[in-house]
Amino acid sequence: MHLPRSSNHENQNAIFKWRTVLHSPFSISEWAITLIGILLLLGGMGMAVIAPLEMYCFPMFSEGGRFYYEGFGFGSFIFAIIAWQVIGYDLIAIVAIPLGYGNLKRKGWARPLTVTVLWSWLILGAPLMLIIGFMAVAFKDPSEVMTFVIFPLLGLMLYPILPALLVRFYNSERVRQVFAHKNARAYDVESIPLPIQVLGFLFIFYLIALHLPFFFNGIFPVFGTWFSEMPGMWILDGAILSLAFLTWGTLRRQRWAWWGDMAYFGLLTISTIITLTCSSITDILSLTHLAPIERQALQGMPIQGWHIAVFIGLPLLLTWGLIVYAKRYFTRNSSTNS
Repeated sequence: MHLPRSSNHENQNAIFKWRTVLHSPFSISEWAITLIGILLLLGGMGMAVIAPLEMYCFPMFSEGGRFYYEGFGFGSFIFAIIAWQVIGYDLIAIVAIPLGYGNLKRKGWARPLTVTVLWSWLILGAPLMLIIGFMAVAFKDPSEVMTFVIFPLLGLMLYPILPALLVRFYNSERVRQVFAHKNARAYDVESIPLPIQVLGFLFIFYLIALHLPFFFNGIFPVFGTWFSEMPGMWILDGAILSLAFLTWGTLRRQRWAWWGDMAYFGLLTISTIITLTCSSITDILSLTHLAPIERQALQGMPIQGWHIAVFIGLPLLLTWGLIVYAKRYFTRNSSTNS
């Protein structure tokens, strides 16, 4: 049985169109951007839903709750973990939802900001995924292992390959054309050099992270010595305000901000590494107000100060290296663009 001539011709046209679509780099790039946008949007919305639900952990650990133990409260390890888990979920949602929307709508600001987050992932990704894995093993229900252990471990295995590939993808000319074709409007963020954007994102992250020691009696390392309680909290407060001022100057690309960034992160990195390397886990825990059962459990773990020094020092060193590299992007006049 033979198809009519017109049917054969229509089928050939359809096949040709599908081959054109499948072999078109432009179309493949669009599909990839759409998929990334959907994943970011769904992931961010999921974090936004989970964050308030995690608040239920507080009454569960409080007096009368199912998991209550003596000493639980502000200053205890589990209290800080729960609080920062909620904060972490909210921060992921705040970043992922706009980026997901921007990728789906092909907004001009979405591509540079996505690249900024990817570069930040390269600097902060490994420590953050190790934290997630530790929290999952220590505090999550076994039934949640797939979500809270397997995925972080897979992410750690792909690090730094996956973010590096995505950076290359978003910097490709095809992806640039996709965003330019859908949205010709220029955004201010596109005029900011990428190293400055990454530094700005990292500085905001460190601003938030510097609030964590307040939950542990305000401990702060200063060249081999630990400060805690009110002296430590005053130093933390000064460090936060100083970094906020430097972040403002950095995003404005002021030359004085580069010198300030160099001094700030140079001193912070050296001070943190020296102090942690010279400290034992017992020394560090003695400065906190952890519950007795928490202190006993953490002291039994095979962790020393130099382990934490590597864990915290590596991102700080990478950030300091990026500051050195970004010197040429700082100008004397804040209105100067690249």
